[in-house]
Amino acid sequence: MAASRTDRRLTVPEERPDGTTTSWLVYAAGLVVLSVLWAVASPLFSVPDEPAHYVKAAAVARGQLSGRTVQTDLGVDLLAVDVPEKLKASYAFPGCYMFRNDVTADCAPEEFVGASTDIEVATQAGSYPPLFYALTGGPTVLSTGPDGVYAARGLAAVASGLLVASAAWALSSLLGRRLAMAGGLFVGTPMVLYLGASINPNGFENAAAIATWAFALVALRRGAAGVAVPRWMCAGLVVAGAALALTRWLSPLYLVGIIGLVGLSLPLGQLRVLVRDRRLQITAGLLGVAFVVAGVTIALTPNRTLIPGAPIAPGNSAVQTLVGATQSYIDGFVGIFGWLDTPPPAYIQYVWFGLVAALAGVVLLLGRGPVLRATLLTAAATFVFPIVSQLPSVDDVGIPWQGRYTLPLAVGVPILLLAGTVDLEAMRSRLDRLALVVVWLCGVGHLIAFYWALRRYATGYFGALDIFTAPDWRTPMGNGWAVLSFAAVVVALGVLTSQRSPEDRGAAPLPADVERRRPDPVPV
Repeated sequence: MAASRTDRRLTVPEERPDGTTTSWLVYAAGLVVLSVLWAVASPLFSVPDEPAHYVKAAAVARGQLSGRTVQTDLGVDLLAVDVPEKLKASYAFPGCYMFRNDVTADCAPEEFVGASTDIEVATQAGSYPPLFYALTGGPTVLSTGPDGVYAARGLAAVASGLLVASAAWALSSLLGRRLAMAGGLFVGTPMVLYLGASINPNGFENAAAIATWAFALVALRRGAAGVAVPRWMCAGLVVAGAALALTRWLSPLYLVGIIGLVGLSLPLGQLRVLVRDRRLQITAGLLGVAFVVAGVTIALTPNRTLIPGAPIAPGNSAVQTLVGATQSYIDGFVGIFGWLDTPPPAYIQYVWFGLVAALAGVVLLLGRGPVLRATLLTAAATFVFPIVSQLPSVDDVGIPWQGRYTLPLAVGVPILLLAGTVDLEAMRSRLDRLALVVVWLCGVGHLIAFYWALRRYATGYFGALDIFTAPDWRTPMGNGWAVLSFAAVVVALGVLTSQRSPEDRGAAPLPADVERRRPDPVPV
């Protein structure tokens, strides 16, 4: 059935997010607690590359924004910084169990060994911008032991959890409170919360990307409809976009890609209206400044050597090998924990990808052309970008890419699909009820993934399911309390989402005067 002229028009977000301030504060606190529990339940330096990022954070906290280039025995150039000798011991912590998921974490040291005097320590994270390390490095000055590591993780967890919560808060002005809250647990996969609770800027990058997608959608959608963009939308986009751009090597490119793909989700004929909004002009200028600062910072860094990865399989071409690695990248969107040695149960993957497929089916059958166009381009970019970016160097360094590196792009697929439901007015009540199913499915999925990762360190990946009575390794708060606390927060978030308040309105219709100001819809 052909869509009517009204169906082709943009549904504009409300001036303010949907729901009470209290409900959103509770929601944000819940996501932060889930992320903090991941920080506590992961053994010291059990997250990929965490020792190198910990050394970098300690250096930045001590005023060293750069360092000296040194060459390792393998011929790889790294950046050397001056930090307490104790911190060098971080590289040895996961050595006995990394890549060996049948070995529990009790084999690792419990304390740092070494003096407190500074020595030269190399790190492969030397070329990353200093923002994330300035945020998390402070505790390393106060403590050079495990307390400093957990405190640094805690700061990362709070920042990442708040960014994901702010994304849901922003989307609520477009989707309504229930669907937005469910979307936060849906888009914020176990991998997002797990990495966000580590001393690794990739986790912060993923959370900042989710917030950038969300604020860009609500702001540009409003601007394209010829309606003034509220200050909070612009401020949120600037903060999230700048945080994203200033995190890792590829982050500035992700910022440009996200803004461009969100723009393509709008009717092309209405994009010209965006340039008329003064606040969006200022927002674009500030994001441009962040992009330039990030680019200059990365360009002036003395070391950007790629760390070697898996070699090309014998008998395969470079393209065949890179394409064949795509499945492992996709698995990493939902979760591959530890040093790439702890995938969650397969049915956890089925939950997330099943929901994406169901949402895609609804939008494909009933949705609008521009959103589908942007979603397909985002999915294509998620698939192609790792291949294209690695192809020039694959013969020299192999395949160092991991799925988590593409998450800033990949999270755009479910976010765009959620945005594609906004114009389906006939399904609004059904989608509101579906949100309850989504939040409980994803909540249980988060809990199982958390338990599975904890089990890997407590009794081994194939070890006993009972990680409470006599485990080989325990979290600082005890395994039982960790799982019980995680489950309690999941239930609280489910109950919070299930509650209906007078503020649960969904996207409001446009006033008559706004309807007249909007440009004629463009056929799609």
